[in-house]
Amino acid sequence: MPVDPQVVRETILAESVLIDKQGILGLYEAVRKMMGFGLGGLLYRAGKTAGHRSADLLAQRLNVQGEDLLTALTIAFNTARWGQAELQRTNGDTWTLVVRDSVLGANMESKKPVCHPIAGYWAGFLERALGRSVDVREVECMATGAPACRFEVRLK
Repeated sequence: MPVDPQVVRETILAESVLIDKQGILGLYEAVRKMMGFGLGGLLYRAGKTAGHRSADLLAQRLNVQGEDLLTALTIAFNTARWGQAELQRTNGDTWTLVVRDSVLGANMESKKPVCHPIAGYWAGFLERALGRSVDVREVECMATGAPACRFEVRLK
């Protein structure tokens, strides 16, 4: 049975805490200033844990897996307004994730990519949905002037 986008939206909104963008950005900037750019790995791991949990939640609540779970993820991510994501899959083990209007990248300026939590989130979610290890790395970021945030997804 295909995924019902409205059911996904209702599920994610019932399990989410809404925080204004400026609150998220202020928190992110404060932590980044205190800890420096070494913070990226920590935020990636935290995002990955959140991605695992989100996948488990959607799989259980919606009774979906595989392709339907991947569809549900994109709907959930976009509903949560972290950005507008598009997963571009190929037959190979390297995919591309494009996130337009990233809540982090679109609202910050940096010399380096800043969307570590988003990369980790997608890595964690994809690991659960695909049943294999996944690494996601941001290769272009709106914070550096790119038109969208672009991530390289490597399936292991």
